[in-house]
Amino acid sequence: MKRFLSCLLLLGAFLSVRAGEPSGFLNRISDLLTRPNARLDTNYISFPTRYWMVSVRNDLFRTGTSIDMRDDVEYSNDWEPLKYGTRTALSIPLADKVSVFASYGSLRLGYGFVIGGKNSVKSNSLSLLKPTFGINVQYYKISGLPTGEVTVYEEDQAASSQLISTLPAVLRTVSADTYYAFNNKRYIYNATYTAYNLQKRSAGSFLLTGKYQFGGLDLPLDDYSLIALNHMVGKYRTHQFSFGFGYGFNWVPLHRSATGGDDSTLRNFTANITLVPMVVVSNRMFYTSYDSVGEEESVPVAVKTTRLWGGMGFDMIARCALCYSFGRYSVGANFTYNRFRMVGSQRLASVDSEFDDDGVEQEYFLFEDVELTNRFFDWSASLRFDVRF
Repeated sequence: MKRFLSCLLLLGAFLSVRAGEPSGFLNRISDLLTRPNARLDTNYISFPTRYWMVSVRNDLFRTGTSIDMRDDVEYSNDWEPLKYGTRTALSIPLADKVSVFASYGSLRLGYGFVIGGKNSVKSNSLSLLKPTFGINVQYYKISGLPTGEVTVYEEDQAASSQLISTLPAVLRTVSADTYYAFNNKRYIYNATYTAYNLQKRSAGSFLLTGKYQFGGLDLPLDDYSLIALNHMVGKYRTHQFSFGFGYGFNWVPLHRSATGGDDSTLRNFTANITLVPMVVVSNRMFYTSYDSVGEEESVPVAVKTTRLWGGMGFDMIARCALCYSFGRYSVGANFTYNRFRMVGSQRLASVDSEFDDDGVEQEYFLFEDVELTNRFFDWSASLRFDVRF
């Protein structure tokens, strides 16, 4: 929260200085954020007369992950091969989050926090949303008691255990996504998400998007039984780059422009649906294995971090939203779903030893084929209220 307020104060000071300057660097930056593009079709897109906006948004938010890990072990001696694996499904209970946004032109800063409950949710966001292109960066940190199920496979046998922990797991996500709208003369991508520019007539556009996603899951290491159920794996880190091509459409059943410079007469209702299939071009995953000696109360100690590279895959971005503007106010509702999937495999080799019947230590090799599938997801349903100044 302190960093958000600091950024907001810097933005306000920046623009206050700009107000006293007829020209210069600050003036050019302000014009970049507020100046309308001359190529926009004013029959389809309205230009704002107020550049400042404050928004309050309430989100019902849920996030989680499912992790499948299979491990096939072969030995260079006469031991039988071993096949085992785990399937861990974790989710953080539904959270109620409030976010506050401050916008100047196409630049927006946001900070979110959870209301009540047993979860701790913090988020920060920075957006630059223009009619032609935009970029949005978000950071989430969610801490809550994990619930779910762990299924352990060994050979042809499977056993499931309910996952109940009294210690919180921590899930972190960082995403940076950008878009380019091909029909940028008549279509406003952010019309229902920020209500800065308004869509006056129905229009749609093909969209080219790019996205970077990071996901990190830290299980509570003090909960030894949970780590043991997960084959002594306690940390996951994933990195993914993807590109997509999709379509967004704004439907406008109502628009009445402001008359005579009185924006209190403005009325607009816009509905949006956006669907973008994503092609994953780069996948990386790191997971940390732990070991422990003694009783279950002992604390696991990290012994190795394994890196896996995944191939190409497919993800999805889906959004739908409604926005009603009246005068310098607007209310909106939207639903967003993000899915982030990673598949990787690697062959590992190591050396171990045992004592034979004569007491002589004999070395042997272990060959492990590790395959891991990791899915992060999050969805949110939100209500938003905006005021322009």
